[in-house]
Amino acid sequence: MLFVSITIICCNAQNTKLIEKADNLKFIKAMPYNPQLSGDSIYWVVIIEGLDIVPYLIEKLDDTTSTEAIVPNFGGQYAVADIAYEAISTIIHEIPIKEIIETSDSSKQTGGYWFYWNYVNESISNRIKLKEFVNDWYLNNQNSLIWVEYKRSFRSSSDWKFDKNIHPLGGYYYLKE
Repeated sequence: MLFVSITIICCNAQNTKLIEKADNLKFIKAMPYNPQLSGDSIYWVVIIEGLDIVPYLIEKLDDTTSTEAIVPNFGGQYAVADIAYEAISTIIHEIPIKEIIETSDSSKQTGGYWFYWNYVNESISNRIKLKEFVNDWYLNNQNSLIWVEYKRSFRSSSDWKFDKNIHPLGGYYYLKE
C-alpha cells in the first residue's frame, strides 16, 4: 500500500512540474531563430521534457494569451498556443497539420511560413480544430514514434545557457513509416 502511495505522489509531483513548465510559456520573450539554438531558456527547459510534456503542450494549443516574443517576417506577437505548437514541432517532427488546414478557408495560400499563421489567425475555432487534430494524431501515433538522435552541432547565440552547440533534447521523434 505504501508503494502505491509513493508512486501516486511521485506521478502527481511530475505532473505538477510539467503543468508549471507549460504554464511558463506565457513568459517567453524570444523564440529560437532556426537553425540557431537561441531564444528564451524557458522554451528549451520545456523542450528537454520531450514526450512527457506533449500532452500539456497540446492543452495550450488554443491559448491566445499574447507573449512578448515577436513573430519574425509576419509581425505581431506569438500567442502561448503558437509557442506550444512550435515546442511540439521541435519534439515531434512532421505532424501532418496540412491535412486539417487544407480543408479550411485559409487553404488559399498553402505551404510555407504563412500556412500555419493564416489558419490559426483566421478564428479561435481553427485553433480549437488544430488542437483536436494534434491531440487525436498524438494519441493515435504516440506508440509508433521513433527517436532520432542529433549527430551534429548547432550554432548558438551568445546568451545560450546550455552546453554549447548541443541541442537540449538531443534529438527528435518522428512517425515510423
